[in-house]
Amino acid sequence: MSAEKPGEWPLTHKEVEEWCRSVEWRLAVTRPDNPHSYTLRRHTDLFMFQKIVLHIRECGCQQRWWGSDYTMYRADGHHLWTMGGPLETAILINRKTDAQVREDERTGKGR
Repeated sequence: MSAEKPGEWPLTHKEVEEWCRSVEWRLAVTRPDNPHSYTLRRHTDLFMFQKIVLHIRECGCQQRWWGSDYTMYRADGHHLWTMGGPLETAILINRKTDAQVREDERTGKGR
């Protein structure tokens, strides 16, 4: 985390990017038509996971994908998003490369 005040709220963009580099991301094999990866709450520090979810939701921008609206946050060359719902029920964070998002937008995929 940042050397200034690690772990405090609000998070900095740098802290979010460092967290993204520190967690395990898995390929979402059940959605080959929508290539992306995810990390699970149970494989990360719970407190930091929840702060990342809140950061995405508070600092992200609305985007429509696959017929639903998501709050997306750009960090570390990726778009990050959660599935919505209460913080306590958030079990994963998704991510898709910026390049894949551009390709999806170019081809109209997911609209």
